Amino acid sequence: MRPSRLQLLLATTLAVNLIGVGTLVARFAERRPVVVRAGASPQYDLSAPDQLPGEISVAPDTGSGRPASFLPGAARGDGTVFAKYDTDKDGTKVFKLDAAPYTWNVAPGVKKQAFAFNGTVPGPTIRVIEGDKVRVVVTNHLPQGTAVHWHGMVLPNKQDGVPGITQDPIEPGGSKTYEFVAVATGTHWYHSHWDGDQVGKGLYGSFEVVPHTGDRAVDRDYRLFVGDTKLGFVINGRTCPGTEPLRAKVGEKIRIRLTPTRELSHPFHLHGQPFQLVAQDGFDLPQPITMDTLLISTAQTFDIITVALAPGRWMFHCHIFSHMHAQGAHAGHQMSGLVTTLDVEPSAVPAAPPLNGVNPAVGLPAPPVTPGPDNPPGGDGKDDKDKGGGQGGTPSPPAEPPHH
Repeated sequence: MRPSRLQLLLATTLAVNLIGVGTLVARFAERRPVVVRAGASPQYDLSAPDQLPGEISVAPDTGSGRPASFLPGAARGDGTVFAKYDTDKDGTKVFKLDAAPYTWNVAPGVKKQAFAFNGTVPGPTIRVIEGDKVRVVVTNHLPQGTAVHWHGMVLPNKQDGVPGITQDPIEPGGSKTYEFVAVATGTHWYHSHWDGDQVGKGLYGSFEVVPHTGDRAVDRDYRLFVGDTKLGFVINGRTCPGTEPLRAKVGEKIRIRLTPTRELSHPFHLHGQPFQLVAQDGFDLPQPITMDTLLISTAQTFDIITVALAPGRWMFHCHIFSHMHAQGAHAGHQMSGLVTTLDVEPSAVPAAPPLNGVNPAVGLPAPPVTPGPDNPPGGDGKDDKDKGGGQGGTPSPPAEPPHH
């Protein structure tokens, strides 16, 4: 007697159920962990897909991370340089930025493909005085189009640097001139507005507008650009141990300008002394905030000030451990990524810090660094005719900070 269709269906269902129960029992018996796999690859890869075996430079690689064909302005001691400029007959300050592919030394023995302005990551710092007329000539040596956005600047719409909205792209081999008056004071930045890969590979730099009344009086003025995609976890284009230490002496007041450029947020922590957040996005805070850890997020700028309290090598790093430690079973306690140090030397006359932390930094009509051909002075003297500050006079002596 042949089995009916119903009997065949019931037999098949019973067999499937028995197989399923058997598989479940076997899994429990083996006590294997359940493995969950993502259905799609991540949007960005932090494992350095652009690792390069050799040279692809548009200019000779000197080993310093900059091509020898460029003559940057004064080095700032943090891995950045000031941009040089010419002065037109009408007083306009003329800067030139060349965007090009470059083989970049992220760390000793580690090379990646960068896109760099004037051969350095970050690009040279454009530093001007409030009210200056600024002209920037951007030339594109990249294999693709680009444009430059002046992040935080108040300027005419046509100068904003967004392809498809305010301008046509700067095609490979082409140039574009941007021109505006610098009126937005404080710490800002410039960057490619083509796509995220160009920024991830290093097309950005600091744009600082010093108030004509003068900048904050500090002993050291550093800039740190944070990246987390195409070049890996980098500070000023370098990953630890390739990052450059920030140097100071006990009692010195140090300003650090932080700019996160890419996808992630990072809680930056300074060992050994607190610091004060004094400005964000170029705007001074009504009251400085004292802390030891600051969460920085994409595209913002943060100005912090600290006073070096004791000699030693003090870590300054992202406190997400996967962003500051080498990965892998054999990495051990190897620092990598978003780590640098504040290297403090003893001072002949140690400062006596106040009991409750660091004093607020007061804006003074005095230059933050020595003026020179590639560095405008801290003020233009417009409000200091009777005080001797700014250009054309002797800077006023720093006021005594309040003690508690």
